[in-house]
Amino acid sequence: MSQLPVTLPELTDAELSTIRTSINAVKAILTPKFVNLEPEDRVRYGSINEKNKLIINKVQDYRNNMPALSNPEINWTNFTKNTTTRKNYMLVIDMLNELNELSNDRVHWLIIRYTARRARITNTPNIKQKMTAEARQVTKTNTMQ
Repeated sequence: MSQLPVTLPELTDAELSTIRTSINAVKAILTPKFVNLEPEDRVRYGSINEKNKLIINKVQDYRNNMPALSNPEINWTNFTKNTTTRKNYMLVIDMLNELNELSNDRVHWLIIRYTARRARITNTPNIKQKMTAEARQVTKTNTMQ
């Protein structure tokens, strides 16, 4: 288990402003790319589950390593463009999930620290055991995500 820092690193108003500006820039890039599908469109277009992703990746590997086996009826330029787009969106989602996890760690740390301070003020017994249990729960939650 990682050791909790003695003090939480400060997030200044200037840093928050920079973060807000950066997130707004990301939203400006991504917003025109989002499409709201109707339920019948979702059925029509379907989705790519993990098994289908593996098949698509295998087709891409065959195309790259043995082009003679490629079906000439497939628009390979479009196929490559679509697989690259899917990969890039997944990378963006992974980066956002990483930021979310980091933020959640900080929030949980603040809750633990607040609990410890409150306990010191009210002389609550067994605070060390309670904080250790809360820290374990935070670690368990983060490893499950």
